[in-house]
Amino acid sequence: MRRKGRRQQGRRLTLSYVRRQPPAPPAASTEAAPLVSRIGFSVSKRVGNAVTRNRVKRRLREAVRRRLWKTQPGWDMIVVARPEAASADYATLAGELHDLLTQARLLR
Repeated sequence: MRRKGRRQQGRRLTLSYVRRQPPAPPAASTEAAPLVSRIGFSVSKRVGNAVTRNRVKRRLREAVRRRLWKTQPGWDMIVVARPEAASADYATLAGELHDLLTQARLLR
């Protein structure tokens, strides 16, 4: 994904994204199901201990949950947390994620 896709970088987060290819429809049907966007998270040990990494992941999941309905369908995304994300509160991470999605033109 990282080779084919594009990337937006912020101070605390990095967003990698690529357009998904629609799967071939089954032989019995000529209509393809609509593609939903998928988002994964990567928080390495450089961010902090297990408690800190899990806190960052929970905050990112909540920020994505509130914005997922606004994203364009058919994209695969990876949000990578940088070490600076450990000291950021929810509002800061959510705001930066929103900015990255806007810069990537992935919001409707």
